[in-house]
Amino acid sequence: MNDFLEQRIKAKEGALTKLSRQIRDLQKTRAETEAEIRAYRDVLQHVSGGGSEFPPVDDEVDVKAASSRISDTWREILVEVAKAYPAALSIDDFRDIIRKLGRDVSDLTLRSQLSLYKQRKWLNNVGTGLYKITEKGAEAVSYPVLIFEEDEDVNSLVG
Repeated sequence: MNDFLEQRIKAKEGALTKLSRQIRDLQKTRAETEAEIRAYRDVLQHVSGGGSEFPPVDDEVDVKAASSRISDTWREILVEVAKAYPAALSIDDFRDIIRKLGRDVSDLTLRSQLSLYKQRKWLNNVGTGLYKITEKGAEAVSYPVLIFEEDEDVNSLVG
């Protein structure tokens, strides 16, 4: 009788371990899917020309008020970008920061956020695939503002 019960216990423990693994996998898939949905919605708003929930930042906009719209994940990422200043960071550098922080951000979301932060003038595109945080970007994440160089946004040089 004891052998039978021990076998049943082991079988149920194995089933529980398998279920736990499936739950973890599903939670990860859900988080990725939710992030992709947010990114697709953001891209759709930009492509359709409709109003964005994040107005572009201009000189009259209070950056500190707008900064309340940034997620904890992106606040942490941009603080790391500010710490790297004056270095220009590539997409791979952003991926390394995201990995170092233990965050889960898809490439689609990363590119969408970079585009958004360029519109807000929190990041400058200083070369093909290279970004630097701006003074406004540092202020938006409450990073102590150091002396920022005036980097020309390469996109403003076109046309």
